[in-house]
Amino acid sequence: MLEEYMQSLGYKREQITLIKSSYPLNTYTESTLLYLMKTIVNYLRQNTFDNEDIIHITTTTPQIISKSIEDIKIKIEVLLKYGISKIDIFYMMKQYPYLMEMSNQRINNRYITLEELGFNNTQINNIFIHKTEVFNIDPSSIKRKYQYFQECGYKDNQIRSILESLPELWLISRAQITKKLEEYHSIGLQKEEIKKVTYYLPELFIYEKEDLKRKMSYLEEYGYSIKEIISIIRRVPIILKNYYLDTIKEKLNNLEGFDLSKEEIVILTTKNPYILLYPIEVIKENFNNLLENGFYHKEVIKMIKDTPLLIGYNKDNIKLKLQKYKELELQDYIKEHSNVLLYSYELIKKRKKYIKQNEWKDLFLTDQEFSKKYKKTRNDIMRG
Repeated sequence: MLEEYMQSLGYKREQITLIKSSYPLNTYTESTLLYLMKTIVNYLRQNTFDNEDIIHITTTTPQIISKSIEDIKIKIEVLLKYGISKIDIFYMMKQYPYLMEMSNQRINNRYITLEELGFNNTQINNIFIHKTEVFNIDPSSIKRKYQYFQECGYKDNQIRSILESLPELWLISRAQITKKLEEYHSIGLQKEEIKKVTYYLPELFIYEKEDLKRKMSYLEEYGYSIKEIISIIRRVPIILKNYYLDTIKEKLNNLEGFDLSKEEIVILTTKNPYILLYPIEVIKENFNNLLENGFYHKEVIKMIKDTPLLIGYNKDNIKLKLQKYKELELQDYIKEHSNVLLYSYELIKKRKKYIKQNEWKDLFLTDQEFSKKYKKTRNDIMRG
C-alpha cells in the first residue's frame, strides 16, 4: 500500500527506498509510515505544495515525514515573528527543505549577526527568503564576508544593498569574488568604476566572463572602440544585464533602419548610451513625431545626431514645444539648435512676455545672458 501510494504521487522506486531506509523512518511499520506520509502530503498540499515539491522536500529531508504537523506549525510561527509571510516561509521550505531541521537558536543568531552589521529586518528577511542557505553560514563567516567588501572599498550602505540584492554572494568564496573584480579591471574599468557598476548591478559578481566578452566583442565588431564600450558601461552599468545585452544587436539593426550609418550610430549611442535601453517603439515614435511636425528625414537625422536625448524624450512634451515654436516662426532655428527642445517650456513661456516680437530667439538665451539683456533672473521670471 505504501509503495503504491508513493508511486501514485510520482516517487521513483529509488526515492521510495531512500525514504524507507532513512532514520527514524526505517524503524516504523509500513502502516505507520503510510499514515505519516498521507498526513504530511495533505498538509503540504493545503499550503501551495504540488507533488513535485513534496517529493523534493521529503527526499531531501525524509525526517520531515516523522514530524508532527504541530511541530511544523510551531517552526512556521517562529519565522512569522521575524516578519516573514506564510507564503514566503513555504517558498523557503521548497527551496531549502533543511529549514525545518534548523534550531530556533541558529535562526535567531543569524538575525542578530546581520543586525549587528547594520541590516534592517526587511533586508535580512529578503536575504533569507531568496537564499535560505544563508541560515547555515556561521556568524564569523558572515562577518568576514562583510569585512571583505569593506576592504575592497565599498561603503557600508553599498555592501548591505549588494548582499541583499544578490544573497548568493554570502555563499561564494572571497577568491571567486576577487577574480570577478579583477576581470572587470582587465577590460579597462578602474577600481572606483568597478565599485559603481557592481553596486548598481550586483549580478556582475556572478556573470560569466566569456558571455560578457562575447557581447563586448560584438560591439567591437560593429565599430565601437574599447574606450567607447567602457564609456557606455560607466554611464549605464545596467547595459550589462543579460536582458539588454541580448537585445543590443536588434537595437543597432533597428537604428540602421533610420538611414544612420554604423559610424553615426556609434557616435550617437556613445553620446547617449540610454538609446540602447529604449524600446524600439519609443525610438520610432519620437522619430516619427519630428517628421510629423514639419521636418524632413535628413533634418530629423541631424537633430537627433546633434541632440541624442531627443530619442527618448517625452513625445507629447516635444510635440507641444514644436507647435508653440512654429507659431513664433522658429522652425528653422530649431533645426539648427535642436537642443532647445530640451529646455523647460514653463520657463520659455514666462520669458516670452519680456521679448519683442522679432527677437524670439532670445527665448533660448542662457540664464546669465537673459539676465544681462533683460535684467530678469530665472527666479524673477518664474515668480512672474
